[in-house]
Order: sequence, then structure tokens, then C-alpha cells
Amino acid sequence: MPRCVGCGEWFSDGTGITGKSGDHYCKPECYLGKARKSSKELAEILLRGIYRVWWMPRFPEEPFHVMCEGLGSAVATIKLLSDYDLYMGHDDESRSSGGMEVYRDGDWHEWYSEDGEDINDFMAKGGI
Repeated sequence: MPRCVGCGEWFSDGTGITGKSGDHYCKPECYLGKARKSSKELAEILLRGIYRVWWMPRFPEEPFHVMCEGLGSAVATIKLLSDYDLYMGHDDESRSSGGMEVYRDGDWHEWYSEDGEDINDFMAKGGI
């Protein structure tokens, strides 16, 4: 069980956030608070949305999450993880899977475009 760098509480693996430096946070508020942002910056980030990529490596590995600055960063992260799978020689049947979530109303929700596409469909159609 990791310990949150922001508030010091222990939390379940796979439910928190991993920051750019590898630090673990139990929720976005801890991540944003530790970043020492001004209240105006925090409001802008919350308005824009807080994104994270979830990635499920090949079985039996545990899923993990990566915080992203925005949609472009999330797409780049998913492409990188997917390219790494190809580099490792994983075929379509043994490849990992992933997606993107947005933080709203105190909880994580799967992200969908204005057209109702998840991040994988969005990327397949050439989004970002």
C-alpha cells in the first residue's frame, strides 16, 4: 500500500495518482496541493479538467495510472505505452489495454468526446 505524499494517508494500490516524479497521491486535491499552485491556477486546472491515463499491462500485472496535463498529454502517453507493447513484441491478443479518465464531482469518470467516443475511438479517428 502506498502512502500519499500530499496528506500522508495510506491508500489502496491502483486507486491513486502517480506524479511526474513518481510520487504517489491518494486524490487529485493532494496532487494539486503538493504542486503549490495558486488558487487561481487551481481553479483553472479544475475547470479544464484533471486527466489520468489508466493502463492495464498484460495479465497478471496490476493496472496503474499516470496524471496528464491535458488531452494532448494523455494521447501521447497512451501512444507511448502502446508503442512500447509493440516494441516488446506483444501481438493484439497479448497487448495491454488502457484508457483515459477525467476527474469531476469528486470522482474519476471515463472520458468521452463530444461525439461520445472513448479515448481509443477518438485516437483511431485521428484525434490529436
